[in-house]
Parts: sequence; structure tokens; C-alpha cells
Amino acid sequence: MLNDDVALRTRSLIREICAIHEAKINHGVVAPDYVQIEVVCPSTLTPAALVNDLKERTLSALQEQFPDLQQQY
Repeated sequence: MLNDDVALRTRSLIREICAIHEAKINHGVVAPDYVQIEVVCPSTLTPAALVNDLKERTLSALQEQFPDLQQQY
């Protein structure tokens, strides 16, 4: 699923969302079937809250930009 333009947009969205939360990305991988990132969160943000926000915002943005994804998920 995460190939070409979708992978590039996913990477961009993750960077944007982490910047909003002032979370620092140490390492990240966007593979065809998963996303793995190592992030340092500020003390005011729980890792679970960051993960939930990342999931919600990236899914919404990707489905809006790539309508074909809506049919599959």
C-alpha cells in the first residue's frame, strides 16, 4: 500500500505532525506494509497520544488525497 506517492506523502505527514507536537524523529522507515518510527516526545505528550494523532491524521489525509485507499480500508 505504501508505495511511491503514498509513501512520500506519509513521510511528509508524519514529519508535519511530529513538528506540531514538537516531537523529534530519531529514525523512521516507511515500508510497503508498515511504518516504523523512533520518536522523542516532549514531557507534555504521551507516546499513545502521539501515535493516535499520527494514525488519525495520516489516514484521513491519505484517504482524501488517494481515494483508491478508501475502497481498500
